[in-house]
Amino acid sequence: MDLFERLAAKGTPEAVHEDPTEKLLQWLIKSWGQPTITARDIYRHAPSPIYHDITMILSLTRVLADEGWLISIPTWRRDKREWKIARGLPLKNWQK
Repeated sequence: MDLFERLAAKGTPEAVHEDPTEKLLQWLIKSWGQPTITARDIYRHAPSPIYHDITMILSLTRVLADEGWLISIPTWRRDKREWKIARGLPLKNWQK
């Protein structure tokens, strides 16, 4: 029995898929030191699967805003998105 047959017999380990919303929240709380964040900051500095996808960023921030983690701040530009980060909430089991 060769290596490939042994691997097929054992089965392959399931890939661990982390929720991108949870990953963004963890990064905001643990790594981002500022009290506010913009969509551009997330676009430029967020963890790997999130950055450089503006539609994903806006979708994830909408979820976090609905859950109370981000509070929208009015800006002087109509195309700028900025949020205040609500710190101090428990990280575990934040989703309903």
